[in-house]
Amino acid sequence: DGNDSNTGTGTSSSEAWQTVAGAATQSLIAGDVIYVMSGTYSGRVQPTVDGNSANPIQFIGDTGGVIFGTAGDVTIQATSGQNALDIDTHDYLSFTGFEFIGDGSTVVNIDSADGIELAKCSMTGGTRGVYITGTTPEVDIVNCLIYACTSDGILMDDGTVTVHSTTIDGSGSDGVEQNNGTITITNSIISNSSSDGLDTNSGTMSHTYNNVWNNSGGDYEGTSAST
Repeated sequence: DGNDSNTGTGTSSSEAWQTVAGAATQSLIAGDVIYVMSGTYSGRVQPTVDGNSANPIQFIGDTGGVIFGTAGDVTIQATSGQNALDIDTHDYLSFTGFEFIGDGSTVVNIDSADGIELAKCSMTGGTRGVYITGTTPEVDIVNCLIYACTSDGILMDDGTVTVHSTTIDGSGSDGVEQNNGTITITNSIISNSSSDGLDTNSGTMSHTYNNVWNNSGGDYEGTSAST
């Protein structure tokens, strides 16, 4: 229920927005919080808004039904070979509690965006789980599940990336592949990849207190086992 022409300031059908894609293109300001009711939302979410370092814009899936009274998964289902979430040059955005499902492409694409957080989210059903590219992006991936992607779980071309308490399983290529930039991986599981678990081609990779195992091409490439 709802309508993307509504105010978005309440939970009734006459107040709430109808789609996540529509909410992400409203006239939001730094510090705004958007709660999303359980259900499946089809199509690409492509934000056109920015928070700031002190006050990010937060999108929170109401999986427990605290806001809307209906508990359940909050799913973004990509269509037409597009990304489920595509963040391109928009900064300080946080997504918590979403299930992102791809449709034959990268599930979550982050291009030249600072201050991006993915927390308590899952990514599956696409080529790459998360692709981080462009000019010096900054991304935190916290307590997420990235699984059964046909290529890399995470592919980063540049920027500063932190991965914490995250499971990356069953990737069709590498669990994590790094081509440049700086990535820090802690307290995470990287397993059952068809190629390498952790693969660094260039840049700086720091990894501690992880469980990297049963990756067909080897657990480490361009880096070595750590604490």
